[in-house]
Amino acid sequence: MGVRVLADKKHKFTILTTKPAIEASPTLIELAAGIEACSKVLFDGFRFTPTDSGTQGAKALCGSNEEVFTDENFMVSYAFWRYFLALGGADPADDVLFAAHMTRGTTLWGYTRVSDKDATEAWAQTDQIRCGIRYTIDHLQDPESPGWLSYQVPARAQAGWTFKPVGPVV
Repeated sequence: MGVRVLADKKHKFTILTTKPAIEASPTLIELAAGIEACSKVLFDGFRFTPTDSGTQGAKALCGSNEEVFTDENFMVSYAFWRYFLALGGADPADDVLFAAHMTRGTTLWGYTRVSDKDATEAWAQTDQIRCGIRYTIDHLQDPESPGWLSYQVPARAQAGWTFKPVGPVV
């Protein structure tokens, strides 16, 4: 019999700065080359998910109201910490997430895995991508109540995919 798994520390979040060959199912190599963001993104306010699809309703003169789904919708909202060297200045190794978000209009590809694996475990060929979204970012915003130095990412989803396999080896 299966067991339930707590979601705590199970959300892997990887960001790609270059378009994968198959957007809906990036390969293991493409995911491994991405920015591992799960330890840099704040849990509070993290939303990377499909939302209600648009609908269109119509009713014939002698019929019932019929409503169908139209456009798919996805939500992207997160904040991340910046990392600095102990002797001062940005840490070039740990500040790659900030560098990827510096320019308004940048297109990014984000992918989440939510499973029984720990978020820090590497992607595997057998993993299922919970949600993938191509999105464009606006200027980084200061958080409402900063603790650590961090930024809120205003973004607009352009396309999204759910429950896809990691792409085939090409």
